[in-house]
Amino acid sequence: MSASTFSAGHVLAKRYQIQQLIEVGMTAEVYLAEDLSLHRTIVVKVLLPELAAHNDVRNEFRDHIVRGATLSHPSIAKIFDGGQDAGAYFMVTEYLPGGSLADLMSGGKVLSVADAAKIGHDVASALDYLAREGFTLGTLTPAKLLFDQDGNIRIADVALAGLADNYRHDFTLNQVRYLSPEQAQGLAATDKSDVYALALIIFEALTGEHAFPGNSAEQVLRDRIAAPIPARAELGTLDMVLAQATVPDPTMRIDASQLEQRLSGIVETIPSYSEIPADGSSQPYDWGFEEDEQVPAFDEAVPTFDESVPAPFKVRELPDRGASIGFNPDAVQISGGRRARDVVSTREFQPIEDDRDQILKAPAAPRGRRVDQDFASVSRPRGSRRALVLASIVIIVLLVAGGGVFVTGMLSSKTTIPSLVGKSMTQASKITTKAGVTLTVTSHRHSSSVPMNDIISQTPSSGANSKSVSVVVSDGPIMTTIPTGIKGLDCAAATAKLSKVGLSATCPSTQHIASATVPLGRVAELLYNSSVNPVSVPAGSSVILALSSGKAAGGGTTTTTTTTVAGPKVPNFVGMSPTQVNALSVSSGYYYHTVGVHAGTNGWTKVLSQSPAAGTSLQKSSVVTLNVN
Repeated sequence: MSASTFSAGHVLAKRYQIQQLIEVGMTAEVYLAEDLSLHRTIVVKVLLPELAAHNDVRNEFRDHIVRGATLSHPSIAKIFDGGQDAGAYFMVTEYLPGGSLADLMSGGKVLSVADAAKIGHDVASALDYLAREGFTLGTLTPAKLLFDQDGNIRIADVALAGLADNYRHDFTLNQVRYLSPEQAQGLAATDKSDVYALALIIFEALTGEHAFPGNSAEQVLRDRIAAPIPARAELGTLDMVLAQATVPDPTMRIDASQLEQRLSGIVETIPSYSEIPADGSSQPYDWGFEEDEQVPAFDEAVPTFDESVPAPFKVRELPDRGASIGFNPDAVQISGGRRARDVVSTREFQPIEDDRDQILKAPAAPRGRRVDQDFASVSRPRGSRRALVLASIVIIVLLVAGGGVFVTGMLSSKTTIPSLVGKSMTQASKITTKAGVTLTVTSHRHSSSVPMNDIISQTPSSGANSKSVSVVVSDGPIMTTIPTGIKGLDCAAATAKLSKVGLSATCPSTQHIASATVPLGRVAELLYNSSVNPVSVPAGSSVILALSSGKAAGGGTTTTTTTTVAGPKVPNFVGMSPTQVNALSVSSGYYYHTVGVHAGTNGWTKVLSQSPAAGTSLQKSSVVTLNVN
């Protein structure tokens, strides 16, 4: 670990005395400290020096602290203060002594369905609140879910969210474990990205395993782009909820509010926060874990304080594979021995009295002459013979009419198949439902021309007569992970390194980035379309390498500078597919930005309009706005 900014005993802002460094993360150094004014233990998080060197990061950090201090939710860690000391930028947050969910899950331990549902419910509620307040985390992990002294779960590091995004170049395996499919493709995180991450965390807490257990960051990211999480018996009644929260297409994924609602029924009987004394005088809530196992809140080297520390959590060992409880376990099993009023409703429903639901009855025989039901009798009255003849005539008429109906297709067992190729699965589902056709997905296949979740082919083809249709769905292009260590290389070395993974790169003389950390003439930034430093790009793509122009005037902040060079006239993008747009963007030297319903995703299929119009003269490397469907 590199030397920390502050040592033990240092007093920040004449008030916060540093006790010990806890860890150094991707964004900040984390210290245990004491508030000398209020005599309480707090946590100080100091922005890493390499990030604090950038003016935009400092401003955003200050803004996040101010906005974060106004947040009020029982499942979000409180922000008390922030400031600057000896050139370092810091914030002060509450101390949560119960350790993290990552600590709790360590050592091969898992949670019960009821307990995982309660944690998920509380965190989903906090994510919904954050989304409404304009916060997106983008990097939610078990280590950022902390317990207070009463066992309540809290989201930490809200004010640090997104600060390092534009300056992060290397990703480790653990850092990509909880990224959403859209983030894996280099797109910006949204509130639904946080829902996806939470679902992966709940899956891991229940099974003791990662949903996508790849051995490399590239494999983990590739596996989740179009694949749902696996079905596991341990998920119990959460199986369908987690499936809805991890749909690869974010437009079809449930949001935090919907996830909270779906989990609320399972946690109905678990005590609320208001039922736990605020002074911590009671015993921490019994989460119902089945076997004693101590989990430390922090490393043993961290000093203890006089504050009360919760009793160790109780956890249960992972079940043997042969002891699977099945996909539809008894409600008592999945709730750790509790009665399952929080899982299923036992209310009995009374049948609806409605004439429309009554069984159709044959009309009563007319009063007077009785129709003889024994047609086999040899001694029939004459009236019965007449009735038999009439019945025969009626049957013949019905058969003839039925044949005519069948010929005209009114009773045909087949339906004309609609055209589905190029449609999204959502569109195809609506079309086939309306047409009365059963839709079946036979396989998925990568495609560089068909957007992810759109249909590549169908069987039978449109116009055929059938009651069912099978389709092949696109998984989008095969993605290639950007190699680590590109930043800081010269153009030739970086280009050669990217070439080894099938990517081509150029270093335009018109694209330079002022940088206080990257030497002059070295790679400071990698660009793909509108993405800066993406984790991965489609296989075979061309990327732009922006070289450093050295320190900017006035202190080394990073700014983009572009030489004013007239470029070719803006090409016509209207009517083009994503693949065609990418190719034309590279060849013309213009970047593009999408707007519209499916902007920023792989869901759009065609450019509807553009601004500025085709033929306009712009500077080289300018951005063209594309309105997509």
